[in-house]
Amino acid sequence: MDITKLTAIVSILITLSIASERLVEIIKNLMPSINQENPDAKKEGWRRAFIQILAVLSGIFTAWLASNIPDSGIQGTFTIAAFGLLASGGSAFWNSILEYLLKVKDIKEVEAETKKELKNVEIEKAVELKTIEVEEAKALADIAVNKETLSLHKPPVSA
Repeated sequence: MDITKLTAIVSILITLSIASERLVEIIKNLMPSINQENPDAKKEGWRRAFIQILAVLSGIFTAWLASNIPDSGIQGTFTIAAFGLLASGGSAFWNSILEYLLKVKDIKEVEAETKKELKNVEIEKAVELKTIEVEEAKALADIAVNKETLSLHKPPVSA
């Protein structure tokens, strides 16, 4: 997959993650029992599980809302569910992925520029070699002409 397309998808996921996180925070503030840690370990485990489920549902709901935006790339039940699950991973995770992808893109651009520069150097060297070959050929032709001229002007040898 093209790095530019992958970057666009991750950007969409970051946006969905941020919106999903805000939705979870709103719901947590409306329900004080899930907004505060519970000293009972078992109840705390259930509270955390509920928040994770809430994050997934919020992610799916946010992806569903985004699917109504033209050209969002989020269409179809499976795609909405997949984007929702991925968005529930959190925006911090997707931001780090985006940074990685942008660095990969930068590296690829530098590699392409380096290849272009090397190609230009190769072309310059080829032109230089061709110029030298032409100069050598001219020099050899001049030598041949000079020999011919000298042999024409040479006095005949008496026998």
